Amino acid sequence: MSTYQKYALNLTRHEGNRADIIIELDNLDMSEISLITFEVRDEDDILLIRKTSDDEDEISIDDQTFTIELYAEDTKGNAGSHFYEIDFVNVPDEEPFATIGGTFTITAEVNQT
Repeated sequence: MSTYQKYALNLTRHEGNRADIIIELDNLDMSEISLITFEVRDEDDILLIRKTSDDEDEISIDDQTFTIELYAEDTKGNAGSHFYEIDFVNVPDEEPFATIGGTFTITAEVNQT
């Protein structure tokens, strides 16, 4: 099994707004990827958001680019600093072999009208 050091990428989104996460990977052969998972957890390890490429409405893969679809309900009510991780699973082993992660900050909605 190949292993890679986790790549740190900190993300910020605004509570209640739809803002997809789009990542292009030039140094990773995406043809060997069978599954991508994305999870956001708070500091108490409570799962706030989970997306998977098993559902193309959640994570789509297009050549070397993948897009994680975020909807207003994903971030609504979850303002604060959290942790996220994106795992890649390869075809032969069906085990995670590379990750991206860091903080996932959701800024609070101020104007609620």
